[in-house]
Amino acid sequence: MLAVILLVVAAPLTGSPGATVGAVVTAVVICLLALATWPSEWGDTERVHHELAWIWRRLRADAEHEPGWERYAAWAEAVGDEVELQLICCAPIADRVAGAPSPFSRLAVRRLDAEDVEGAAEAMEHVRGEAAEREWRARERHERADMDAASRVCDERLSEIDSDAAADLAAREQQLRHEFAEQEAVERRAQAEAVAQALRRL
Repeated sequence: MLAVILLVVAAPLTGSPGATVGAVVTAVVICLLALATWPSEWGDTERVHHELAWIWRRLRADAEHEPGWERYAAWAEAVGDEVELQLICCAPIADRVAGAPSPFSRLAVRRLDAEDVEGAAEAMEHVRGEAAEREWRARERHERADMDAASRVCDERLSEIDSDAAADLAAREQQLRHEFAEQEAVERRAQAEAVAQALRRL
């Protein structure tokens, strides 16, 4: 509406026909801003992401922390007249653009009768244990990979040092051989000169 009003009143208010051009440009900018800020409904993928992010923040005090391994938490959700036990996973995704792809996923583990409260509580403890075990294994894999990477870097550095040392030793040996050859040549020339002098005196 503001864009239309600008187009209608620009020329009469300013008395300049050039004001219409400015009004058109301003109207286009206003329309683009309106399109950019207009609220839109979430798609299925975005809705699931926000739902899982909300669950994750509720379950984990360290929700904002982003280590380099997968983290897990146990969650229970009512599905009809049953209770579904789920594992919520937060994966380490370094390269995200505007929040995508989502680091969250869910795995349905078991469905239980809502009337079996004691069995549901026991099953939930089992799922929590599985979540802790999966996270521990993921952390162990990550730390082992870091150690392997550090070991490879160390091995490469030692190999470079060995190569440099071998090259330096070869260069020094070559230099010693060269110096020895020069010394021998000097001695042979001196001996030749001495022999020549002795022969001249005969």
